Amino acid sequence: MDVVWNLVKNNVYASVAVCVATLFYFLFLRRNSSYPPGPYNLPIVGYLPFLGSEPHEKMIQLAEKYGSIFSLRLGMSDVVVLADYDSVKEAFNKSAAIDRPANLFHFIPSEMGLASVNGEDWTEQRRYSIKTMRDLGLGKSKWEDLVQDEVRSFVRFLESHEGRGVRLHDPLLFTISNNILSLLFGAPLPQDDPRRVALDRGFRAFPDAFLQTGLQCVMPALSEALAKLGLGDRKAMKDDLVAFNTFVRKEIDHQKESIKHEDNEGFVCKYLNYMKSNSDKHSSFNESSLVGNVQAYIFGGIDTTVTTLHWALLAMAAHPGLQRRVHDELDRVLGAHEPRYADHDRLPYTMAAVLEVMRWRTLVAFNLLHETSADVTVGKYVIPKGTVLLGLLEAIHRDPKYWPEPDIYRPERFLDDNGQVIMKKESFVPFSTGKRRCVGENVAMVEVFVYFAAVMRRFGVSSAGACLNLKGTVGIVLVPEDQELRFELRD
Repeated sequence: MDVVWNLVKNNVYASVAVCVATLFYFLFLRRNSSYPPGPYNLPIVGYLPFLGSEPHEKMIQLAEKYGSIFSLRLGMSDVVVLADYDSVKEAFNKSAAIDRPANLFHFIPSEMGLASVNGEDWTEQRRYSIKTMRDLGLGKSKWEDLVQDEVRSFVRFLESHEGRGVRLHDPLLFTISNNILSLLFGAPLPQDDPRRVALDRGFRAFPDAFLQTGLQCVMPALSEALAKLGLGDRKAMKDDLVAFNTFVRKEIDHQKESIKHEDNEGFVCKYLNYMKSNSDKHSSFNESSLVGNVQAYIFGGIDTTVTTLHWALLAMAAHPGLQRRVHDELDRVLGAHEPRYADHDRLPYTMAAVLEVMRWRTLVAFNLLHETSADVTVGKYVIPKGTVLLGLLEAIHRDPKYWPEPDIYRPERFLDDNGQVIMKKESFVPFSTGKRRCVGENVAMVEVFVYFAAVMRRFGVSSAGACLNLKGTVGIVLVPEDQELRFELRD
């Protein structure tokens, strides 16, 4: 009898094992042949445990194994990674591949405006923002004059520290934040203004909020479980974000009083005026959208510009021969005149040095997540509706097909045979590409070029320590070590 029971029991165990294995296969391993290939994934967590501390490097390795379009699971989310220029360009120019996941900015009070909305609301918000930012940012208003004032203040700061080691992050953060605040509200904030406390709280909380949001997107159950366990200090993060959101709303309320004054050319006043003139009751132009847009510009437009400038000055310190070429061009073309963005065509090598920094140290390894709103064909693959798309911008900027010896900093990549700068170069995607391309690109280019040219016209830059660390730390952006640089006035 025991023998019979053991046979039955063993058969039951075997049957259960077969069922579990079959279920595992169909849920996690089996894929339609038209779906991109990829590595095996674990139940529940997917491929997350294998990405390590530098997920972009791991994904570049996966692209070498599975091809430039491959798939994996991050938590419970199906993700297709696009790791070359052709696939990113093809996908992100298709209307069915440009949505944002619904919970992309789950932890941030108020939506992030055009950074997160989809459909017709996104279309009209983007169209308006591009036009207004272009008008405000490219010498068609007093904004570039305000930037010039900030540049002069920053140069004076460096003069006051001449010959001594200077850490750049905080001074750059202050001056660049003033530019964006001027663009949005028409005026900067002094360093001792108490409103800067709320602004700083927002900067402090945003990286954690962004990471928490990523976890919420791919593993919502785990994210909520960690919150219930009190892990991650969500309360402090949310308190900081609420303080920042309150700051934004108060500034918008203040701007409502400024609408009467014609000399206020900030984005917020223009938006409020547009809201007043728009009679469409179903329009997306409302105060909630404005708050979201302002938050998106502050979070997206300050840290990236600060970090790009930081890398540009580190690149000059690390390459004295290239620095001399920049100096020679600035001396020859500008003389004693201050640089303006309109000079960038006359300063091709200086402009090329800036563009190459954006390629050499790709700040954002991945674009903001996209999600397919319908089945989409990319290359030879069919990507189902509801799939997350991840553009691997780092891989594009390191593709030897377009960039021979990609790890070398070489401004000449952006010069043509006549020595003129190539502003639009295939496979150059620091602001992503396609329909969701960054709307603040023109504003960022103005800032980075004018600051870089102004500093290099006045100073020679070198390391104040034994050697430079050019590796950087991976976060929301690739952040350089805040090491000391020495600035020496030039004759």
